[in-house]
Amino acid sequence: MLVPARVPGRLRDLTVRAAAAAGFTPRVHQEARELEARELDTLIALVSAGLGVTLVPASAARFPRPGVVFRPLAGEALSFRLVALWRRGLVPPAVRSFLEVLREVGRGGA
Repeated sequence: MLVPARVPGRLRDLTVRAAAAAGFTPRVHQEARELEARELDTLIALVSAGLGVTLVPASAARFPRPGVVFRPLAGEALSFRLVALWRRGLVPPAVRSFLEVLREVGRGGA
């Protein structure tokens, strides 16, 4: 399962390069439509059903699923820049809290 080629960004290229570095070429049977939480859950469910492997953010391991093993990849770092946008001006408490969570995740704490 893989991010579709039409999705802008580096994730698909990084995934294919990581597979090549590990000595295999992915055979893609399922592509995620979007990069959203529900799509990650769908990809993990497909792995749980025995339909393949996929790459997910390390944070996905916090939600274990029967039959799924999360393993860090050795070799090339699969990282990309995460940005947050919010409306200029007064920052509501919920936005401040969310930004703090993002900062914590960015430091590798979550």
